[in-house]
Amino acid sequence: MTASLSSLYGAGAQLFDDKGVVLSGGLIYTYLAGSTTPAITWTDSAQTVPNANPIQLNSAGRTTSEIYLPNGTGYKFIVTDSLGASVGPTWDNIFSLGTNAGGTSSASAWVESGLVPTFSSSTSFTVPGNQTLVFPVGTRIKTTNTAGTIYATVIAVAFTSSTLVTVKTDAGILDAGLNDVAYSLISGQAYYARGPFTPVLKFAGVTQTTSVTQGEYIQLSNVILFTIRLGKTNSGSPSGAVTIGGLPFASSASFTYIQNAALVTPNWPTGMTGMHGEIAGGDIQLYYNTTSGMSNVLDAAINSNTGSTNIYVSGVYFLS
Repeated sequence: MTASLSSLYGAGAQLFDDKGVVLSGGLIYTYLAGSTTPAITWTDSAQTVPNANPIQLNSAGRTTSEIYLPNGTGYKFIVTDSLGASVGPTWDNIFSLGTNAGGTSSASAWVESGLVPTFSSSTSFTVPGNQTLVFPVGTRIKTTNTAGTIYATVIAVAFTSSTLVTVKTDAGILDAGLNDVAYSLISGQAYYARGPFTPVLKFAGVTQTTSVTQGEYIQLSNVILFTIRLGKTNSGSPSGAVTIGGLPFASSASFTYIQNAALVTPNWPTGMTGMHGEIAGGDIQLYYNTTSGMSNVLDAAINSNTGSTNIYVSGVYFLS
């Protein structure tokens, strides 16, 4: 990937504070666009000598070397005074003056992420920081591996201390020589998949044996639609709230309301007018509606039956 002068502060820039005073000793911090991940800039187009980060201005408020950015990679610039106090606005989505190897205005179909990937498995890798906005589900990516270039589609992304990206490759697999990842500027078709999963019935957090265990899901990019059927016969004394685990993918913290839930039981709780649920802590929490509010569905509704109980749940949620 070649580099060209930055469209902001690229060569000979002189900076001033908000009062028009030369920004002597000021600092320019550089990050990947839309993130807090520090990103290297370069003093030359061959990318052999990096600039410091932050870049320190001289006594005249000028950069002491040119600032080159990899073509096609977006940056964020934050300027401070010599003591670290912010000066002016944050400049985001800054690109180089050249957008491809020929330095023309036509953009490449691929954008270098500027991130160093770490191999996790044949279908996953991690990158530093929270990059869930860089690699949303459905994103097309191009990776460089020992075996060569592997193209893939992101099917799941999750952030903890780093960002784990799970992909479905077009052909071949990722390998331990993974050293570069680029993402597509061109939107592809939404990722689609469907399949079974194994829901887990729990009473007060304790896994129960079920006579019927069925789960099906459909994935459309980062949206999961699912249906569940569980069968349970009388197993003794009640012990707590009914929850269901084993969802096919982790859910996000938003849009977790499950509208469609049903309990087919000979021991329908008194005053119960309907059911719903929500995903909390990775499990589906079931509630029944009454004229005075709502309450947790307890396993008394199942355990004290003389026959069997069937639980049906369907809903939709977003991937984390």
